[in-house]
Order: sequence, then structure tokens, then C-alpha cells
Amino acid sequence: MEEIKNDSLICNRDYAIIQKIGGMQLRLCRLISGQHVLIEKLSFDPTGAIGKPFGIFEVGTNGKSLSAIDSSQKCSFPLKYQIECDNLNSNDINSENSSSIEQKHLLTDVDIATLKSEGISTEKLVSKLINDRSQFSKEKYLRKMTKKHSGKVLISRPNIRLICQSYYNKDPERTSHLRSLDQLGLLLQLSAVHPCGCNIFVYENTLGILASAVMERLDNQGNCILLHRGDWPQSIPCIDAMNYRDKENFLPLRITTLLQPDLLKDEEESDQQKT
Repeated sequence: MEEIKNDSLICNRDYAIIQKIGGMQLRLCRLISGQHVLIEKLSFDPTGAIGKPFGIFEVGTNGKSLSAIDSSQKCSFPLKYQIECDNLNSNDINSENSSSIEQKHLLTDVDIATLKSEGISTEKLVSKLINDRSQFSKEKYLRKMTKKHSGKVLISRPNIRLICQSYYNKDPERTSHLRSLDQLGLLLQLSAVHPCGCNIFVYENTLGILASAVMERLDNQGNCILLHRGDWPQSIPCIDAMNYRDKENFLPLRITTLLQPDLLKDEEESDQQKT
């Protein structure tokens, strides 16, 4: 049996991409043991995922525990409900339209909260809710309730595509409406960024996505000189998520230092006098 590499394990204080199963939101965040993570109203403590491979995890009661789920197992619901939904035809639809008003589920919000506190799984909870629905609405209701009460999260290793998609979905203006699948690749291609020992000057306003993409394309065979304002680049979260901050070929450079070469010399002399 092959040993799992360390870079495939979730480590404490490392960045990860979090997505709720059935949800649309992608979130880039740092996983810190004991500090809860919130994703689409689902809060959990990532301590249970530390030291385990990236993948799907089941959130326990009140988000205090995480248990890994085998990727080969499908998150399916009782077979009888799937068969009933798949076997719906036009005759069933017409008969349902002419039937009486659909019955609503009898479980109240208090009952649902009580079941969740008792640790009931998503499959069993949705099964209880769907029992009181008409056959015509079960398929749609199944998807809706699965998304609402899902307690599974996907923890993925950060990459340029997921980070760009996460930033774009949250606030595209902050990344200058940069898309990962077409625009970012076109920028790298037109800029002739290749792993051939070249030096690339980068001045960007995309929260570090462009700089990280350049670092990935160079593959330690060139230098990325990142121009920035202030004492430190604002794109550090993205750089840290890709583990490029400590790379020798990542060279942040302040614009004031570039425009005033004597400024760097004066700072070095002042540092020597202090020591």
C-alpha cells in the first residue's frame, strides 16, 4: 500500500477551498484547529479534518466533529424514492395536476432542529420530510431539502482555477472581472510566460491571482517580480494559499523603491546604524 504524501494531507493553519455539497459558494479560508468555519449557514470545527486527506467530510452535531467519507460511496437516498421519481410519466403528472392540494410535511422547524441535535443524518431527515409529499413533487423537493439540510462539505487543495472562481463569484469587481478558464490563460499566453529562466514583472489588481498564475507557470525556472504599493502586497492571502510566499523566485518590490533607487540604499544604511 502506497503511503499518502504529506502535501495531500490537510495541515493546521493551511489554506483550503471549502464547498458545501449541493451549494454554489466556494470559500478560500485558513483552517485553524478550534476556529469554526462558516459556509452557507453551515458552521463546523475543522479539527477533525486535520491530518486527513482532502475530500468530503460529514459535519457532526452542532459542527463539533468531522468524519471523512469514502469518495467511492455515493450519497444516495432510499431507493424507493429514487424509483418513484424516475418512474414519473406524463400520465402521473396529469393525474397529480387534477388531484387535490399537495400535502405539506408535518415536521415543524422545532422538530427538525431537534432531530439535527440528535445527530440524524441528512438522508434520514430528508426521508422523513419527503414521506408527506405527493409523488409529483418528490423529485424537486428532494433536491431542495438535500441542499438545505446537507451536512457534507468538500475540502479541496487550493489551485488557481478554484481561487479565481471563488473570488469571481464573491465580488468580480475586486478581481477586475478576471475569469480563470479563458481570460487568465490568454493573459499568460500573450505575455509569453514560460519556464525558461525569464524574469517577469507583475503589477496587478486581481488579489494575487495573476501573480500566483505566473509563479505556477514559471515552475521555479524564472523570477516573478511583483510590484506593489505600501510595505507589503495586498495579494498575500492568494500567494500564501499557493505556498509561494517563501519561494526564492518570488520577489516583491515596492514601487517607491523602483522609482527612487536611493531610497533602498538609505534604508539599508539606517538598518546598519541601528545594529
